[in-house]
Amino acid sequence: SADVLYNHGNVLMHRAADAEARAVYRRVLRLSRDHAGSYNNLGTLAQRAGDQVATKALAKARARLDYGRSRQKELEKERDSLTRQLNQNLPQVS
Repeated sequence: SADVLYNHGNVLMHRAADAEARAVYRRVLRLSRDHAGSYNNLGTLAQRAGDQVATKALAKARARLDYGRSRQKELEKERDSLTRQLNQNLPQVS
């Protein structure tokens, strides 16, 4: 699963096996496109390697992911509120 692979990547990253960790995190993202931790750790690995272009691109990807999740929660709250309002205004059926 993506989480098992992610944990394996964390072990590799901790052991400074950066190339192997990078490959594992990419596999995680193929399985789960919205795995925020993988984007974050790939960014850390890119920064370690001095790749500022990749570091910035990965930070942007993570920010878009975070914004998407935040926006989704807002829309769910709005939907729930509208559903409650609708249910309150519907006549009771006996």
